[in-house]
Amino acid sequence: CLQRLDHENGHRKQIPMCFQRGWRPCPSFTKDLLRSHPNFEWACDNTFRLDSIPVQVSKHEIVAAFYEAAKRGPRARTKLEQLKNRCENESKELEKGKLLCKIHAAQRTLDEALEYDRNLELPAVIEIPSLATDSSWTAFVRVRDEDVQRLVLRQAESKTGIILPCSETIPQIQAALDDAVEQYNRAHAELNVHPCAENKKRKLEAQKKLERAKVGLTINSDSASQALTSNNLVLTRAFKGLRTAPQ
Repeated sequence: CLQRLDHENGHRKQIPMCFQRGWRPCPSFTKDLLRSHPNFEWACDNTFRLDSIPVQVSKHEIVAAFYEAAKRGPRARTKLEQLKNRCENESKELEKGKLLCKIHAAQRTLDEALEYDRNLELPAVIEIPSLATDSSWTAFVRVRDEDVQRLVLRQAESKTGIILPCSETIPQIQAALDDAVEQYNRAHAELNVHPCAENKKRKLEAQKKLERAKVGLTINSDSASQALTSNNLVLTRAFKGLRTAPQ
């Protein structure tokens, strides 16, 4: 408790508290809120928010992209193939035996992953009409559980992100690709005319930009390094929870 010294008589006096603990909801607040407002999609568990979706992208394409991102099979299959390649190129019998053990374990992991994928449910995409514009729209994407949410976030935080194929041409994506092609052609011509370390570096940078542009539209986590480029959508958690009062 704060105190102050009374200069007249030398005694200390109590000072009223200036700060008080603010209101905190009870642990069941979110469930109670959803019970009374079932249309509050943002408050549902395991829900993402996706902003500035081009109008050329359909709900079906978003569902398919999230469904593929949540699969375990592709990652498990890639790891198995890598181990098999290492085993084929290994000349030492001892190391090859260790790799064979890892291959058997990876095969079991792949079988479990494929079984998991067979039971995977499609995500729900809920459009937010009030945030729609002539060129874009916003949606909540709700997945089955925390495990699926973790897998989606893991893919969104990767270097490439979640690839979002689109059947229609998206103007900003096509413009980025055209610009990348132009920069690469210019860098390639400059290197042919004047071979030097600087022009070689420019060509490599232009080539990387071109390869990224060819990927097309992707979904990246808000913590990913590519989350601010024109070629992707930023994925965030719709609701990160509340600091509830202690029980």
